[in-house]
Amino acid sequence: MPTVRKSAIVERPAEAMFALVDAVEHYPEFLPWCMATELIERTDLTTHARLHVDYHGLKTEFATVNRKQAPEWMHLDFTAGPFERFHGHWRFVALGDEVIVYPGVHLADEVAVYPRLRLPFGISVPAGTELAGPADVLNHL
Repeated sequence: MPTVRKSAIVERPAEAMFALVDAVEHYPEFLPWCMATELIERTDLTTHARLHVDYHGLKTEFATVNRKQAPEWMHLDFTAGPFERFHGHWRFVALGDEVIVYPGVHLADEVAVYPRLRLPFGISVPAGTELAGPADVLNHL
């Protein structure tokens, strides 16, 4: 099975990056394709949520139950929506005051998605800056 792996070193503590990924209710603030979210349940061990997506006019929604161990990892399991298969995993490896972030969402054996982000209102970046992950957002806060 083909696998795409990415990582980024972020100048933030692992706890802060984990909290950003777990804060699904704030996704519409910085994910341009996420129109709305519903937090169904959050405990210390799981976050269950539904995301409403509008990606270039293609509108859909899906739900996941995310098993987690803060601030080290989060595993996404698909529970409802249009995908035949969907799973993902975030891993956060602390390096002192920094963290290595390993994100990924897999929709099928051959497809890996790393969502593009936009900055929250009021944050400016140089022209041509690509926002390819939460690390890019945090670099401009």
